[in-house]
Amino acid sequence: MQANDTRLSDSRAAASLNFGTATLTGVVPSANLSLTTSSADTTAGHMVQAHDTRLSDSRAAASLNFGTATLTGVVPGANLSLTTSSADATAGHLVQANDTRLSDSRPATSVNFSTATLSGTVPRVNGGTGLSSSGAAGNYLRSDGTNWQSSAIQATDVPSLSGTVYDASGTKLASAHTITQLATLGALGTLTTTFAGAAVFTGANTYDCTARDITSVSTLAITYNSGSSISMVGGTPNGSVHYTCTGN
Repeated sequence: MQANDTRLSDSRAAASLNFGTATLTGVVPSANLSLTTSSADTTAGHMVQAHDTRLSDSRAAASLNFGTATLTGVVPGANLSLTTSSADATAGHLVQANDTRLSDSRPATSVNFSTATLSGTVPRVNGGTGLSSSGAAGNYLRSDGTNWQSSAIQATDVPSLSGTVYDASGTKLASAHTITQLATLGALGTLTTTFAGAAVFTGANTYDCTARDITSVSTLAITYNSGSSISMVGGTPNGSVHYTCTGN
């Protein structure tokens, strides 16, 4: 037979092929395909081109259900209609991240501090305390030289409440204090008194006293028994005496 015999496979018409069992290779020339992008062609078995507008990648956004669709990627800014205008308050519209109506973009002057709910801790460097709580009842705000603390009062925070007493060289006497008392003399015009608590001096030689008889306006003689006791003699029997002692 001749090479162009129609019974040969290269010459057979497509109608003699069983597409259900035949293995097809190569690319079918577009001239041999009847393709359409018309939405009117919905015939089962017909083919459409890759850029057919009915394919998912070609569908317009208007045909998507955003309530159920899974969206990925970043939408180009050119495809979004965004505005920073406070006049656009339409539900469903988008605003840009730097929109002045967003909380992070609002200037502080637009916040009403009398009604706003403020949270967080103001750092020390920004004028705050840096503390997240006030601490225990009775505490006060105390600086350690670097940071603020909620602290109980410390012994070193309270200055000495005793009087300041110096020696002749101008040196301040440690633990110096003064006591003063009005008392009643005995039947012989004498009195021995004992100091207690913070009134006690270090020793018999660390303080000096004067005693004045209120009745006779005379000075009594004083004997220093110890740092916590003195004796007075020479006063009016059963009279009153005022004495003062200073030292450490």
